[in-house]
Amino acid sequence: NAQGTLRLEIQNASTISQLFGGAFDATTGRGNGTDSWTASSTSKFANITLPAGTYNVHAGSPSLGEFGSQTGVVITAGQTTVVMINAQAGATLVTLSGTTTASGVPVSGVNVWASRIGAPGFFSAQTDANGEYSLKVPDGFSYRVGARSLTYLPTQGDVDVSVSGNTTQLFTLTAAGGTITGQVLTSGASGIANAWVSAMKTSGTTTQTGAPTDADGNYTLNVDAGSAWSVVAEGPCYPRSAAISASAGDTNKNITLTALAGCSAPVPQVSGVTASVGGQVSKGDLTLDIPANS
Repeated sequence: NAQGTLRLEIQNASTISQLFGGAFDATTGRGNGTDSWTASSTSKFANITLPAGTYNVHAGSPSLGEFGSQTGVVITAGQTTVVMINAQAGATLVTLSGTTTASGVPVSGVNVWASRIGAPGFFSAQTDANGEYSLKVPDGFSYRVGARSLTYLPTQGDVDVSVSGNTTQLFTLTAAGGTITGQVLTSGASGIANAWVSAMKTSGTTTQTGAPTDADGNYTLNVDAGSAWSVVAEGPCYPRSAAISASAGDTNKNITLTALAGCSAPVPQVSGVTASVGGQVSKGDLTLDIPANS
């Protein structure tokens, strides 16, 4: 049919990184949607092309769920219909922030995450040059919060934080003083490349760490001295293993994985791109344009 435009504006959405909106015919289920937005002050907007008709409009994000909808929105051929939805109508966003330090010195590049307890919602950010992080999270909920680094571990481990208004959570880090090494193997004793090894600390505070395997299936976990861990591994077409016990300083902590019958791991397409000029990667019906200096 003749086309019209839905201009969908999401207010108070400037801090929401993953945002989805769409309009769908309640009878046929047909419509259009987007996850591509243009920023405007504290709002984001998108123009969505639709055949003339009547639609239900929805907007939401993985972190907040659906936070707004309107029914009976009429799209007229050759015209633009504006729908405005407030992202904070269902949840007030506040700031969870703090610093990560080691021996009083700020540590940059640490990934700090917050996972809402008992409901969907996951947020993460890296610390800046001053060791500071800032997360926008829905107010009035409890979160499991942790700090992850390849070379440091949080002394307090992962913590539960009740957020009521803007909230501060500080992390003190300790340099990893030991390692756990080993190899992830097939039942035929061949190393498995690109497997992932995860470890949960079982002594002292609760925290996690992880590392990939190299081309020969070898892995190295950086851990704090004198600590004990529960280690598992998994890989492409290899389901997660049973846990093994390991302690800082252990070597040859090998894990054998059993292949999933009938599973064939996809082979990645590797393409070279020059950072200063960008480039384009195409495969089948997918084209990825990478701007210069992105």
